[in-house]
Amino acid sequence: MGSHQFSSQAVQYDNHYTNTKYCLCQMLREQLESPQGRLLHAAQSSQEICDAFGLGAFYEETTQKMDARRAELLAKTAEKVGEPIEDTSGVIKMAVKFDRRAYPPQITPKMCLLEWCRREKLAQPVYETVQGPLDCMFCSVVTVAEQKYQSTLWDKSKKLAEQTAAIVCLRSQGLPEGRLGEESLSLYKRKREALDQDSGGPRTQEPALPKELCKKPFVTLGSGEKRTLEGW
Repeated sequence: MGSHQFSSQAVQYDNHYTNTKYCLCQMLREQLESPQGRLLHAAQSSQEICDAFGLGAFYEETTQKMDARRAELLAKTAEKVGEPIEDTSGVIKMAVKFDRRAYPPQITPKMCLLEWCRREKLAQPVYETVQGPLDCMFCSVVTVAEQKYQSTLWDKSKKLAEQTAAIVCLRSQGLPEGRLGEESLSLYKRKREALDQDSGGPRTQEPALPKELCKKPFVTLGSGEKRTLEGW
């Protein structure tokens, strides 16, 4: 397999650019000092790798098709989610998944759920995660106020599975989960208020004293010599 073919397949399968770059560097070896090899070595994205091999147009076309397909699948998934369902074991389930791109960088469903539990003076959420024996996929169940919540869709990692379980709980309760565009993204505001309360309110800078008040007092001796008072 040539480098061009490998690059195109890496784009089609949405391979991470760092792995693609490593494999291509191993394939080129002696050619890394060539102009094309130097472009590959400096690449910091899949698009830059494709540009180095003259596949820029292919990358644009392929990613557009993949984005359109992803949006279509997400729309279909949203239609199928529907209302949460409680099974015979008492676990509330929904067919949802956690998409990191739908949330701000420092906000996650787990954070929102933990904050809500603290505000309602409930025990912290407890997550129980299991791994599939064959496909290495993960499924997590979160317990809040003695009620269990779980997604019917499995995830690629334990962290993702826990975020998904938190989403099921939040949506079942009609609570905000921190998604982009939601009105209630007040985590930062409450954190700032909590910090102000812990420190006794916002700190204010004390006014500087005039230079005359900062001078040390002195006494005049019988000989006319001036000395400062001790302890100042």
